[in-house]
Amino acid sequence: MDCNILMIVVAIIGILAAVALPAYQDYTVRAKVSEAILAGSACRTAVTEAIQNGVVPSAGNWGCEQGKAADTVAGTAAQRASKMVAKVDVNSTNLPGQITILLSTLPELKQASNTSIIMTPLVNPTTPLKGTPVTGEQGKFTFDSVASAGISEWSCGPKSEGGTPTKYLPATCRTVQSFS
Repeated sequence: MDCNILMIVVAIIGILAAVALPAYQDYTVRAKVSEAILAGSACRTAVTEAIQNGVVPSAGNWGCEQGKAADTVAGTAAQRASKMVAKVDVNSTNLPGQITILLSTLPELKQASNTSIIMTPLVNPTTPLKGTPVTGEQGKFTFDSVASAGISEWSCGPKSEGGTPTKYLPATCRTVQSFS
């Protein structure tokens, strides 16, 4: 009788472990992906300030970009922004202020490895901020009449192609970004 009870207890523990282990592994990846969201959030402040002042810095000059791609001509290696984040970039063209966060290529990130998260400034819940460069004035943009009010909110989520799987993203960052 005692042996049967022991076998039942061991079986129950085995079933619990089989369910809990994959859930825990997803949880640890989500924690690592949240580092990327935090890295991108630093750029949200810089973008909001620049847009309020009506100036859009050229690519790489927002003051919040992180990480660099490898330069084979100069012979320099890639520099990651952090262990989990390969690069943080800010768009300076048709969607000024759109932030792209590229996750590092690491086995511990599982399916989130080498994927992108996008943060898009919106002028209303469905319209991204768009602007047209002013001819002859570096960094100056003319925003459409809707956008002249500034950024009302941000949309955050995976890139439409090659984006981070939503199961690894926080609930507030799961809107697929297909703005172009």
